[in-house]
Amino acid sequence: MAYVYADASQLTASLRQPANLAKVRIAYRDTLHEQLRALSKQSRWADAIRLWQHLHERRLLSPELCLDAASCLRHLKKPQDALAVLQEAFETYAASVSADWLEQCGDLALQLGKEGEPLAEKAFKKASERLLYIKTSAPAVP
Repeated sequence: MAYVYADASQLTASLRQPANLAKVRIAYRDTLHEQLRALSKQSRWADAIRLWQHLHERRLLSPELCLDAASCLRHLKKPQDALAVLQEAFETYAASVSADWLEQCGDLALQLGKEGEPLAEKAFKKASERLLYIKTSAPAVP
């Protein structure tokens, strides 16, 4: 309806603007990530992993998406695959993620058994280093 009432010259100029491909890719990834989470809540782990594989093939990953994928793989009783996803995510994102993400990565790695312990140790160490430099303000003393 809005286009019907729009000024024709402004409409033409707007339609000729190229879409920001980076924003479109991120929106696509985020939409599928929400679908992956919905499938996970329904315990449809294999379907969720298919979505993750689709995004992985297109290099449309995020740190949170990798944690969710590793969790799905853990539920599918594929600890080696889950650990591989976590390891790849840690190597890719460790320099830029929050301490909270690093802790979640470490926690999930520990849930994968003895093989996950070295990654968990690295993740927890990185998280504690990150927290060491966070400045907080003390409450005012009356």
